[in-house]
Amino acid sequence: MKYLEFTIKDYKGVKNTTLDLKGKIEPGIYTLVGLNESGKTTILDAIKHLRNGTDTSVINASSLIPRRKRSSFTGKVKVSAKLSFGDRDKINLEKAIITLPYKNISILSDEVVFTRFYHYIKSSYSGEEIFVDIKVLGSKKNSSKDPEEFISVRLD
Repeated sequence: MKYLEFTIKDYKGVKNTTLDLKGKIEPGIYTLVGLNESGKTTILDAIKHLRNGTDTSVINASSLIPRRKRSSFTGKVKVSAKLSFGDRDKINLEKAIITLPYKNISILSDEVVFTRFYHYIKSSYSGEEIFVDIKVLGSKKNSSKDPEEFISVRLD
């Protein structure tokens, strides 16, 4: 798999930004350059939370709230990554999706978007959701309907 872009919205000091990594830079090493306190570490933290999640027993989940809205934030913090993948990745992804309540899975896309939302009500953490957006042909396991195209799979 190869990362194509990261999108970060309402995460700490980052209001809304996208890092486009689609360029043909070899060997695939990117640098973040900016002034002190410009958000470089915040962007890396957001990517880390996307990948690893947030262990609320270790980290204060309220620390992810946008700084400008810290006193009364109701909404969601969003961090997502768009990835491209090859045939082997497709097979592994189909195996992972088959564990969800779907059958006859066939992946129709070469890209996937993985998104983690952190939910807040009046600046108090209220949970998180994880979505995988990918073009897939399949049907619910308990359904007698023909397979249909769907895009978003919520992971619990």
